[in-house]
Amino acid sequence: MPVFYFHIRKGADLIDDPDGSELDDLVAAIDEANEDALTLIAERVAAGEMIEPHVIEVTDADGSVLAEVRFHDVIFSLIGR
Repeated sequence: MPVFYFHIRKGADLIDDPDGSELDDLVAAIDEANEDALTLIAERVAAGEMIEPHVIEVTDADGSVLAEVRFHDVIFSLIGR
């Protein structure tokens, strides 16, 4: 199974995922990134913090960005926009 990495981009800063996750394919990786984003958003809301425009970059072992999951897009999908 391929390994996908889920790096969190906060503006110019990048929080690196050094371990990655073995998943079936890119679709499964994007689903995982969406779930991770929802968890992070829920934690910020529960703490009374602002939701910032962070992005989860899904990459392969070579560091190529295969997909991006934007926090705001996840929120908009929940409210039907």
